[in-house]
Amino acid sequence: MRLNKSFIVLVATMLSLPAVADDFGLWPEVGIEKKLGRFSVEASAGMRFDDAVSRLTRTDLGVGVNYKPLKFLKLGVGYDFIRDYSGPEEKVHYNSSNKMNGYNVKQSYWRVKHRFHFDAAGKYSVGRFTFSLRERYQLTRNMAVTVTENKYRGVVVNPDTYEGATYQGTYDSYVYAYKESKQKEKGAKTKHFLRSRLGVSYKIAHCPITPFTSFEISNNLAKGFSLDKRRWILGGDWKVKRHHTVSLAYVYTNGDDGDNDANSHAISVGYNFSF
Repeated sequence: MRLNKSFIVLVATMLSLPAVADDFGLWPEVGIEKKLGRFSVEASAGMRFDDAVSRLTRTDLGVGVNYKPLKFLKLGVGYDFIRDYSGPEEKVHYNSSNKMNGYNVKQSYWRVKHRFHFDAAGKYSVGRFTFSLRERYQLTRNMAVTVTENKYRGVVVNPDTYEGATYQGTYDSYVYAYKESKQKEKGAKTKHFLRSRLGVSYKIAHCPITPFTSFEISNNLAKGFSLDKRRWILGGDWKVKRHHTVSLAYVYTNGDDGDNDANSHAISVGYNFSF
């Protein structure tokens, strides 16, 4: 099967994406869509497994409504209910003489997020290529959560014989003794982002698989439109039957907008039923 030279160049470019990342994950998702003339309603459910696919770090449920005023333009609004996992965080503690004397360690926790988004997406076809651009305003409300913080102070001279709880951090090789725990409240916070995604797909003649690629940037509207995250995706949609589509994609994320997927590789697997 012969492919257009431009498509081969496109795939080669995406395969040369940066290879350095902190994590690798698996992101399964299922969705359903009902078309009602110019309108459509959709629902989805997803999970994310990170830490080398060893830990569930996110679950989400989403609903949305789309409207196509023109053949090439789609407008949409949606809501996602998200439960997000954050791992332990350590911070070096210094005494009054500015000398390191231990660690403060926040324990892992789950946090609820309410996310609303408003989309405007356009597409334009040239031959077998279809180019698309989506602009999304995204508002996320991170709900308040109580986090346990353990404090460790003073070097343990003989860790092997010490009977109390200890902690060895990443900044030095010493072992520190447990002192106390405190409950800290992480207050609710609202984040505003503009997510811009440029994509292209290629229709292969007499083939149910449609390859695609996209590049997305997230701009933080609360910080002077600063660029917080970039995401590259390379994958394909397989139309198994008339109403059934399976997707498989590689996702590389660089940067952080608070979704705990910073500097990561992931395989995204999706199934969608449309009728």
